[in-house]
Amino acid sequence: MTEEKKTIFEESFDEIKSSPLYQWFDRTLDSSYGLFALCVFVFFDAFLLVIPMELLLAGYAAKKRDISVAFLTFLVTASSFLGYACLYWFGTLTRMGTETYLSNLFGPQTLAEIGTLVEKSVGYFGFTSALASVPVPLSPFAFGAGVFAAPFLVFAAAFMAGRLFRYGVSAWVGRKYGEAMLGAVLKNVALAAFVLMVLSIFMLYRMFL
Repeated sequence: MTEEKKTIFEESFDEIKSSPLYQWFDRTLDSSYGLFALCVFVFFDAFLLVIPMELLLAGYAAKKRDISVAFLTFLVTASSFLGYACLYWFGTLTRMGTETYLSNLFGPQTLAEIGTLVEKSVGYFGFTSALASVPVPLSPFAFGAGVFAAPFLVFAAAFMAGRLFRYGVSAWVGRKYGEAMLGAVLKNVALAAFVLMVLSIFMLYRMFL
């Protein structure tokens, strides 16, 4: 029986899986302290490290079926919130210096308009940024919310709502479909190319905008 030829994406994924970095991530998440490591990863993701948390979370949910999706989602979301709360409070602590810098850069009137927009729309931007990092990337927004003294409780509630949905879907997809979903994507070259393009654009957007 002829062996089915692998697509270029399947071959690339096989190479990635054999890399030391991937194996370290896999061993770490599969260890007895894997859940703690996952929370540490998501915490530091707040500081623009561009860790693919959705993929890590989906993979973890697929492997660790003894942990409920609801508990996993809440724990990872809470860890993420701690990271972004640190950015918020850092913005609060550096408010004077940051406002002086931004005022020199954009002018006092523009700075006042931005501050008013952030304060009035913190719920909207907090939710959409936590859900999909649009229209404002979440890390700069969390810092800016602190700088402009946006209501912390409103920011926290909006953030938790957006992140719970985002990570809940990721964990649910991983639990329901597991690695079979990834295999199906990699077998379809056109679909895999589209997914790769979207992921690349998303990661570049997070890094540079």
